Amino acid sequence: MHIVFWQPVSVIHNKYICALAEVAGIEVTLIAQESSSEEQKRIGIDVLEPSKVKVLIAPDRKVIQSIINYKPEESIHIFSGRGVYPLVEYAFRFCKNKSLRIGCISEVFDDKGLRGPMRLVRSKIDALINERYIDFMLLMGAPAIRWFRMAGWQTDKLYQFGYIIDDKDMLEKNNSLGEENYGDTVELIFLGQCIKRKGLDILLKALKPLLGLNWFLTIIGEGREKASLLKLANDLGISEKIKFFQGLRHKDAMRLLAGSDLLVLPSRFDGWGAVVNEALMLGVPVICSDKCGAADLLEESWRGSAFKSESVADLSRILEFWIKKGKKTKAETDRIRIWSECISGKRAAEYILSVINSSGNCLERPKVPWVSHGEFR
Repeated sequence: MHIVFWQPVSVIHNKYICALAEVAGIEVTLIAQESSSEEQKRIGIDVLEPSKVKVLIAPDRKVIQSIINYKPEESIHIFSGRGVYPLVEYAFRFCKNKSLRIGCISEVFDDKGLRGPMRLVRSKIDALINERYIDFMLLMGAPAIRWFRMAGWQTDKLYQFGYIIDDKDMLEKNNSLGEENYGDTVELIFLGQCIKRKGLDILLKALKPLLGLNWFLTIIGEGREKASLLKLANDLGISEKIKFFQGLRHKDAMRLLAGSDLLVLPSRFDGWGAVVNEALMLGVPVICSDKCGAADLLEESWRGSAFKSESVADLSRILEFWIKKGKKTKAETDRIRIWSECISGKRAAEYILSVINSSGNCLERPKVPWVSHGEFR
């Protein structure tokens, strides 16, 4: 079997690709329009450099055609960024015209604002034109499943999926840091861009009524709204319980995350939210909005909670529960870390193979490794 991944960028969120390449009898090729950004490299996020995966960056059309013509009967082509990135779209159309086996990976689209309905219309048109050529869709969380159902896709082609962060080196280096958080203060942490979509203003407003409780918030991130967020924290009277960090390398941010008691991702909308994976793999529970694809990972309450997106009151209520619950214990940390094996690259690779084998063959649908009941209902 030859699995070809066509992607916009080669980055850390592809550990299942490395795991697939370790399976006997499977040849894996990754083609990306570009390598990871200079900013990702600066903060220490690695590009994908597996020895058993053939990686090509920005090949010309002649090379693209030769890859597609290589072992066509044995190949499955899986696309991310279809319809947006020229290299990906060109390869998709070439595969479609040759009637090859095709899978796609997609996030949910933002349904907010005036553009929301137009995005759904475009998704419906895409389904009418392209669905018959696509064997399966790997979709980032339950919100994406709902979106593509509304767009008219056949349910039996839709499979729940997620971003996979499987940085074993990071986990080994930080394996004991979750136990170094002393004192009684519940340490909250936010990692992300200081932009409106990430909802940090919602978090600050939700913490205002909880000023009398024992908590401290660490914020790691930069962005165009940072100055206004600093002012908001001051206006709310909570600035003394908040510390902003900037310019941290990824490994240093992970050390702070490992030593915290609770990650909060209050996004108004997030296709996934890979920092949720990182927190859980370090044994840190999470609060995120129900508009984050990664809310799928919080199905059981001992790993965290999802609140109604943009609801300050709902987030405040959930934060109050977790802060009053107190600091995480070693037993809780260990339980979450052990569970997080189900979001490893190896388990995701096994799941993808099951999807490939079952799609179009009337076989039983594979169970999603990180969903207790098997799949989104």
